[in-house]
Amino acid sequence: MFKRLVDLLTFVLTVTRRDDEQDRRITALESEVHRLSRAVDLLLVELQHFHQREQDEREKITLRLQLALQAMEHRLPTAPPKKTMDLG
Repeated sequence: MFKRLVDLLTFVLTVTRRDDEQDRRITALESEVHRLSRAVDLLLVELQHFHQREQDEREKITLRLQLALQAMEHRLPTAPPKKTMDLG
């Protein structure tokens, strides 16, 4: 009878110790998940900024090309007036 009581007490203490260990592991994992979630959020913001900068850069290039085309159009000589044949 005494052995059964000691075995039961040992079992309860072992389960309690394992439970405490699991609680500590869960807390550590929750902290890690929170840290990783924050890192993902920061990466998302940085990615959005990157995409915005890329879009702005494409717009600048487009505007530069448009300006260059306009400048070239203004530099082109005008076509000489067409000579009409006088049939009369």
